[in-house]
Amino acid sequence: MPKIRELTQAERGQIVLLHSQNMSLAAIAKQMKCSRCAVRTTIKRYQDTGSFTNRRKSGRRRSTTARQDRLLERISLRDRKKSSKDLSSELQIEHGISISAHTVRRRLYNASLRGCRARQKPYLTEKHKKNRLLWAKQYSNWTVDDWIKVMWSDESNIEVSVMRASGF
Repeated sequence: MPKIRELTQAERGQIVLLHSQNMSLAAIAKQMKCSRCAVRTTIKRYQDTGSFTNRRKSGRRRSTTARQDRLLERISLRDRKKSSKDLSSELQIEHGISISAHTVRRRLYNASLRGCRARQKPYLTEKHKKNRLLWAKQYSNWTVDDWIKVMWSDESNIEVSVMRASGF
């Protein structure tokens, strides 16, 4: 991916047209609001190849298309608890798309679907369950007016133990 924006096909065609009208590189660059280097490269490419389209890039091709990436995203959103291995095997079996679990993770990461471990539920002992049931039975006959008088708070007590400095 280039560091700066890439010229569009229309802009490249306009550069070639302006050059054919004997306009200088600096004047073309000023009018097109791009660098002289970009103008020179576009003209040279047109003279060498007769076209101003991008050349084929080097490197390995993507194993999935944009459409397959969207399919993977939909499958993942249907069940957020599925692992990348499960998604990879489902794509292979149901859709004939063979990609690795690592590729699945990369595609989902690019789609802003980050993986995480599910939070475990707090462990409830029999004593906890018994106390909850007693509390529920104790207040089961309260009316809405009774509950309005209750002040709810999500604050908890924080006890700070003060350690005495020994020898400091």
